[in-house]
Parts: sequence; structure tokens; C-alpha cells
Amino acid sequence: MKPAHTSPVIASLPGSKSDELLKAWEKYEAQT
Repeated sequence: MKPAHTSPVIASLPGSKSDELLKAWEKYEAQT
């Protein structure tokens, strides 16, 4: 399940790349 704030760009990326960026995005979100 992806959070509602996930960037459409990240959401549109394929498989593992999307997962990798999603984790990075979540870390970024947690820091701000």
C-alpha cells in the first residue's frame, strides 16, 4: 500500500526502481 502523498512520478515507475525510490521518498518525508 502506497501513501497518498507519493509522487505520481515515483508511482509510475516500474517495479524495484519504484520501491527503491519510494523508500527514499519516505525517508525524506520523515525528515521534513
